[in-house]
Amino acid sequence: VLCYGSGSSNTTKNRKKHYSSINIVPKSIHITWYVVSDFATSLIAWLLFINTCNNCFNIQFSFSQLIIIPSFWVLLFLLFGNYLLPIYKKSRLNELSNTVIIAAFGCCLLCLFFVVQNNIKSNLLHFGTLFWYYLCTIVLVFLGRWLILFYVKRQIIHQKLVFNTVII
Repeated sequence: VLCYGSGSSNTTKNRKKHYSSINIVPKSIHITWYVVSDFATSLIAWLLFINTCNNCFNIQFSFSQLIIIPSFWVLLFLLFGNYLLPIYKKSRLNELSNTVIIAAFGCCLLCLFFVVQNNIKSNLLHFGTLFWYYLCTIVLVFLGRWLILFYVKRQIIHQKLVFNTVII
C-alpha cells in the first residue's frame, strides 16, 4: 500500500512515501522439508533396491547404509544446488528434470562403486537392477518433491499465501 505523509504543501519535494505491506504469512514451508523428503524417499528407494538385488551384488545389509546412502543423495542434491532456492520459487517441471539428471549421475557413481568393490564383470543383470534403482530413486524423490510443491500451489490458489508487491 502506498501512502503519502502529511505535509503543508503539495510539492513533490515535501511528499514522503511510506510503504507498508500486509504480511499474511501462513505456516510457510521451509526448504528443510525438501531435505527431509529427499532423505526419506532415497531411504525407501535404497530399501527397495536391497530387497530386489541382494543376489546380484552380494550387498550385505547394515544399518550404516540407512544413513550413508540417503546422506549421499542429500549431499549430491546439495552440491547440485537443489536447496538454494526457496520452495515458493520452484517449478515442478524444473524439479523433475533436475531429479532425472542428478539421479542418473548419482546412480552412475553408485554403479562404479559397486563394480569396483565387488569386482563385477559386465553383466546385464547388474545394470538392470541398477536401472531399477534409478527408476525407484526418480519416482520416489520426485513424488516427495511433487507433494510439497502441490501443497505450495494449493496455498497460492486458495490465497493463503500473499506475496508483497508494490504497484507503481
